Formats: sequence, structure tokens, C-alpha cells
Amino acid sequence: MGYLPADIVQVLAREPEEQAENYEHIKKLLLKRFKLSPEVFRQKFVHHQKKAEGTWRDFLFEAQNYLEEWLKGMEVDDFEALKDLMIADQMKKRVRGEVQEHFADEWTMIKSSSLLADMLDNYEMVRKPKKKPFEKWYRTEKPHPPMINKQSNKTGNTSRLTHTREEHREEKNSRSRLPDMFERRRALKCFECNEPGHLRPQCPRLAKQRSEKVEPINHVKERDINPFLDPYVKPGLVNGIE
Repeated sequence: MGYLPADIVQVLAREPEEQAENYEHIKKLLLKRFKLSPEVFRQKFVHHQKKAEGTWRDFLFEAQNYLEEWLKGMEVDDFEALKDLMIADQMKKRVRGEVQEHFADEWTMIKSSSLLADMLDNYEMVRKPKKKPFEKWYRTEKPHPPMINKQSNKTGNTSRLTHTREEHREEKNSRSRLPDMFERRRALKCFECNEPGHLRPQCPRLAKQRSEKVEPINHVKERDINPFLDPYVKPGLVNGIE
């Protein structure tokens, strides 16, 4: 006992001497003390992972140990009971959380798939919303469309057509009475002769003045030179004339 942890030694010290050497009794006592229930072993078996520093042989031994302790806790000792437990475990994984909470006191110890199926069916039957007594025999009929009188329909179409024409006429009149939102286009007016119908570049008066004024071409004219410009002027010949 000197090699055991202190908390385990305290548990064993409370037991009588004749029970201290009983392996099965001590095992159950320790499992109960450390809350190692069959559900805990099931979770350890399902979620167990290989340690980085461990070997696969270590993983095999640990998985087998968790499985055996789970099966012993569930009192599964033959192949048929094992199959029933596996099916029940798969069914539990597909049940909603609220249903699991409803059976929380006995959920982890349910090992019979048939018993579990009956419990779930009874739960759903009780929780199923109740229907009205005669709702099954009541048949909802679609309301029939209202009958339309052809004569009244024709009169209605005529009145709607007349009403549409009146609205169009009123809208047209209202548009004509609206003030002009845009400025009317101004007439063209020449700023040279103040006559309408053309602009200044097309003014006939300017065209006449241009035609009457003839600029001399290749015209040579004699002119007295300012004596002040003598240093900058040189004589030359144009068509043999100086």
C-alpha cells in the first residue's frame, strides 16, 4: 500500500481486513469512489486517442480495458447482449438532446434496443399535438369564385373606357394650362445690322464690305525713309528697279 496514492489508501483503510484483500470488492469501491461508471468507460472507449509518446500496443491495451469495463458495467456477457448494446448505442446517438434529458436518470444504463425503442415511441406519442375530434372528417372546400354577369361586365367595361378617356382629356387640358417650364427659343438676330434671320458671320453688309475692299497684291510703293533708319536700310532691286 505504500506505493498507492494517498486518497486510495484512505479508502482502503476504512474497509475491514477481510474485505481489503477482496479484489472485486476493492475494484467496485474504487470505481464508485472515483465515479468511473459504465458511461465514463464508454466515452473513454469511443473517444480514446493514441498518445504521441505511446505505442499502438499501449493504445490496444487501453482500448480493450475501456471496452471490457464498459461491458462489465452494463452486465453484457454474451454475443447477443453485445449486439443489442451496440444497436441501442447507435439509437441513442440519433435522439434529440431534449429527449435524452427527459430520460436522464436511466439513459446511460439502457442496454436493450427493444426497450429503448418502446420508450422513445411512447415519448413521442405523448408529446404529439392532439387533433380536434372531427378534424379528420372535416374537409375544407375551396370557395367558389363569384358569378359574373356578362351584361354588367359589359356595362362596367364601357364605363371604365369612358372614365379613361375623360382622364386622358383632363390630363391633356391640364398640360396645356401649365406655364412654360422652358424658355422659348429666340429668333436669330444679327448684331451687325440688327436684322433677324441670320448671324453676324452671315451678314450681307459685311459680305458687301469685304467685296468692295481690294487689297493690292505685289505692289511696290515709293516712300521716304526716315534718316533715323538709314543705318538699318539697304538698297535692293525689285524687278530691275531699285
